[in-house]
Amino acid sequence: MLPYLLPLLLLLFSESHAFVPLKKGTTTRPSFAAQDDFGGKPPSKGDLYSQEDLQAIFDLHNNLQEFRDRYRPAKSVEDIPNIQDLVQQFLQESTIEKDEETTKLQNIRAIASDVDGTLLTTNHTMHPRTTAALVQILQQVQDPLSPLQFFFLATGKTRPGAWHHMPPELQSLLQTCPGVYIQGLYCVNSEQQVVFEQTLSAESVQAAELFAAQHQLTLLGYQADQLYATESSHPYHVQEIHSKYGEPEPILVPSFEGRTWHKLILMGSDNEMLQRVYRPLWDNLAERHGATTTQAVPLMLELLPAGCNKGVGVERLCHELGIDPQTELLAVGDGENDKEMLEMAALGIALGNAVSVTKSVADVVLTETNNEGAAGMALERYVLQQR
Repeated sequence: MLPYLLPLLLLLFSESHAFVPLKKGTTTRPSFAAQDDFGGKPPSKGDLYSQEDLQAIFDLHNNLQEFRDRYRPAKSVEDIPNIQDLVQQFLQESTIEKDEETTKLQNIRAIASDVDGTLLTTNHTMHPRTTAALVQILQQVQDPLSPLQFFFLATGKTRPGAWHHMPPELQSLLQTCPGVYIQGLYCVNSEQQVVFEQTLSAESVQAAELFAAQHQLTLLGYQADQLYATESSHPYHVQEIHSKYGEPEPILVPSFEGRTWHKLILMGSDNEMLQRVYRPLWDNLAERHGATTTQAVPLMLELLPAGCNKGVGVERLCHELGIDPQTELLAVGDGENDKEMLEMAALGIALGNAVSVTKSVADVVLTETNNEGAAGMALERYVLQQR
């Protein structure tokens, strides 16, 4: 009880509060120890509590901001709540919140996770902690008695690209899982059969190809499991999408005209220029031609069919799997393109390296990043430790 009581006392009697002061004699100061026990000086907080105790008190003090605001300013002494009642109320509300969270977590039947920046580090490897947690998750999914039924990747990549950097022990398991690929535009079930897909209009593709040529930028086209690039694209970018990001090596073609594309990527070498100059123009192009835009990683701007995003693909796949995403899905991500997915899920978790717009809609924002195994920590904390 002491760790809860002390912060409340600090709230009520600190010099900075706006409560009406208590009358003299209404409370007494605790006598912790004789002054002689501390070299003739009054004991300090450091003499009485460990660093861990002080940190716990400080954290709880911050968490009780709502309680402090609720009773401030008091108009009279009678308006100030009894300290024991306030502690009891706080504990009761905390217990209710904990029970509600436990119930929500126990209802989770499916997990959706982004790949780059989430499961993978900036070096496109998987942190050992994430690998270990994901192995346990996939083992649970394969157990017919497990309440957890599905794990699937939700990524802007193709299937081969998503699997490329996965540890060997995970690749074969993931290839038997459902998946949301190419920003939700190519979704497959556990048998790898396509259950939902969307493609760009011919007009938007033509406009994007002209835009890339005018500004001397690389244009990549995604078509199911294969990538293409216009012959005018920069060789470095064409190679980088394969060597760095693990996507299939793009096939060079003179033009994108006459083909069907799930999405296009505009690729540059200066991210500041891409954001400041080209992003507004790219957004305007999309609006004029019935498309939409997003960004998953620096140096790449994406063009998608209007009304489509990763969240739409996740929703359609969940419907196919018999999952209610608002009550039974846990989603983990970091990028701008993960926003809708996290917002829709029963529990949306943003990593510490997530962009601000994605953090703003998440239910949980971790302090740890992808390079520290944050995805693995999330799976441990919110799934494995709950079952």
